[in-house]
Amino acid sequence: MPGVRRSAAPIATAALAAALAFAFLLAGWHAGAQAPPAASPQSPTQTTAPAAQASPWSAAAAYSRQSGGEVLLVLRDGKVVFEDSVDGWDSDRPHPLASGTKSFTGVAAMLAVQQGLITLDERVSDTITEWKDDPRKRAITVRQLLDLSSGLQPDSAEDRQRIRSIAGGGLLERARAARARPDDFQAQALEAPTEHEPGSRFEYGGNHFHAFGAFLERRLAARGVKPATAWEWYEANLLEPIGMKVARIGRDRAGHPNLPGGASASAAEWAKFGEFVRLNGAVRAADGSARQVLTPELLAKCFEPSARNDRYGLTWWLGPRGGDDTLPDVRMAAGLGNQRLYVIPSANLVAVRFAPLNGGKRRFSDEAMIQALLKAAGAAPRAFPAIETGMESRLISDGIPTAETKQPDATLPWVTPAVSAPRVTFHTFDSASVKGKVSYHLYTPAEYARDGARRFPVVYWLHGSGGGQEGIPPLAKRFDAAIEAGKAPPFFVVFVNGLPQGMYVDWADGRAPVESMIVRDLVPHVDATLRTVAAREGRLLDGFSMGGYGAARLGFKFPETFRAVSMLGAGPLDPDFERTPRANPRSRDGLLERVYGSREHFREVSPWELAKASADTIAKGSLVRIAVGNRDGTFALNTEFHDHLDALKIPHDWSPLAGVEHDPSKTLDALGDRTWAFYRRAFDGAQRASAIAEGEARK
Repeated sequence: MPGVRRSAAPIATAALAAALAFAFLLAGWHAGAQAPPAASPQSPTQTTAPAAQASPWSAAAAYSRQSGGEVLLVLRDGKVVFEDSVDGWDSDRPHPLASGTKSFTGVAAMLAVQQGLITLDERVSDTITEWKDDPRKRAITVRQLLDLSSGLQPDSAEDRQRIRSIAGGGLLERARAARARPDDFQAQALEAPTEHEPGSRFEYGGNHFHAFGAFLERRLAARGVKPATAWEWYEANLLEPIGMKVARIGRDRAGHPNLPGGASASAAEWAKFGEFVRLNGAVRAADGSARQVLTPELLAKCFEPSARNDRYGLTWWLGPRGGDDTLPDVRMAAGLGNQRLYVIPSANLVAVRFAPLNGGKRRFSDEAMIQALLKAAGAAPRAFPAIETGMESRLISDGIPTAETKQPDATLPWVTPAVSAPRVTFHTFDSASVKGKVSYHLYTPAEYARDGARRFPVVYWLHGSGGGQEGIPPLAKRFDAAIEAGKAPPFFVVFVNGLPQGMYVDWADGRAPVESMIVRDLVPHVDATLRTVAAREGRLLDGFSMGGYGAARLGFKFPETFRAVSMLGAGPLDPDFERTPRANPRSRDGLLERVYGSREHFREVSPWELAKASADTIAKGSLVRIAVGNRDGTFALNTEFHDHLDALKIPHDWSPLAGVEHDPSKTLDALGDRTWAFYRRAFDGAQRASAIAEGEARK
């Protein structure tokens, strides 16, 4: 198909994987567990085919892949415009939707309303009569089942343990969990205790859906309506009319369908459901005519924010709402492992994203995924709320009670002492990620005051371990001299506060979301506060030691945000965090536990893996340099990383510096004017990007 490229890597097979796949096929409980036929999920160490290129959607595909994605399918105006897949997957192979299954129920319920079978505000106990004797249950309405505020215990302890095993267990544990099918979903839900007054609290879980299934089946039986089971009714009244085929629906031992999480469907089929939603309840025929299946007014009720969670409607997650209409109308069906169906009518966009049920053990952000999709669609908003105010703020990980995550630690030095230096000012800003103030220092070129209309690029300088405040004055003097001498174009320098040993990552326990603070909070703050070139062409990451490591991490993870990456004496660069020439084993192990939580997580977030995940995107759009002294203890590891980039075919400047130790000033002295030549190349498109952005803003 023109404009669509499919890519697939060789399929890994093993007896244990085959046994696991068979076990998943047998199961059908809350997580909707199913393994890919004869394919093993992508792991951080597997080699996959490059993400599809020569397309505006490539950055979205690269982000999906680096976050563990298996399939990304994008439709514009009902037509497939992009497809990317790995590990034997494609858009026609059925995949578990997990809790993405939930969103069928909201639409099916509105069809039942349209047919006069039910009403949203009727009491469920009028049909589930055994609830009449319970003072809380007797008051539960249909709407409260669908917006998850019924007050019912959301899941049983057994369900939660099974979900946890599927999400994070090993192969054998996952296989055992998949085989452990519940006896009776509906009995479990109808007998579940209430934990809160109906309508008082949002609680994500499956019992609301099982109870709705029982309610609908009894209502159908009382009316003599066929088919008499909830899922078969969904098929006859929703799926068949819109032309969607679900490959399978999991069931309990009693034969009841797993409405909250048991469906498996291909990306192409799930996209049909998204198109139906995008077209306001209509189906478009081959000749372009539309047939209305559900009235737009009733479908719209699924996307009205509920009283107890304004990011959730009736079984659908909703995007952040902007009172000035600058934000997109995001509607999302979401499942365990970051299965996603995005519907954005204002952008004429439907996208399906699949990943392993454990998410590929990678971190994933809906905010980043949606922004990448909207940017490719030419519909990106000028601003987008951070995670803390967006749809993920209340998106429990598919009902899994995960290990307790600590809140950002207010005792960490988020605000440093001010440093005095020419043309350098001290600032603080409110970080949504940190939930408090964070400081930074800013160098402003003299030209900023001379030319009140011009926009300027930004260097984000990332300090090494210890905090780096003492390095700000000499660095600012060096930058200012080069600019005034005409060796480099004028630019801002933001001296980032990355904490003494923040490592420029989001700490595993949540205490220090350094990466999020920089990318989601600081960069938008700088662009909103100063006359910057607010585009990737106007941003360069530079740093020494820990800062060089951070520049590689952030630049390779967010190539759509930063054009250039400069690594000076970077470390730690051993992909296994075993060789740490500047830290003894005790310090290394303490840092590993405090920041990363595990060696596996260190690998996942390392520049080695991030470069591999986005190699094609980086190679085609980023500038990279590595500079290190040959007497620097990190020289050998930097050399290995240089070889790694060569193997990935990522062009980069490689500058081994004779006689230079691990010292930022000596490193920059040895580089001389090569630094300013690199900066000139990095910013050569900045003013053009600024002019384009301003032209679009005036339209």
